[in-house]
Amino acid sequence: MRTMRKKILKFLGIIMMGFILTTSCEEYLNKAPEINVTDDYVLGKFLTFQGFIEDLYQGVTDPTLGNSS
Repeated sequence: MRTMRKKILKFLGIIMMGFILTTSCEEYLNKAPEINVTDDYVLGKFLTFQGFIEDLYQGVTDPTLGNSS
C-alpha cells in the first residue's frame, strides 16, 4: 500500500511540476524597447551604423588574451 501511495504522489508531483513550468511567468518574453531597431534606421546614417557595429564587437572575445575565466 505504501509503494502505491509513493507512486501516486510521485506521479502527481511530476504532473504539478510540468503544469508549473508550462504556465510560469511570461514577462521575460517581452522585448525591450531598444530591440525594435529597423534596418532602415541602422543603415540610414553612417553614425548609427558605426554605433551598431561597435556594440557587436563588444561581444567578441580576444583569443590572444588567453582564458580569463
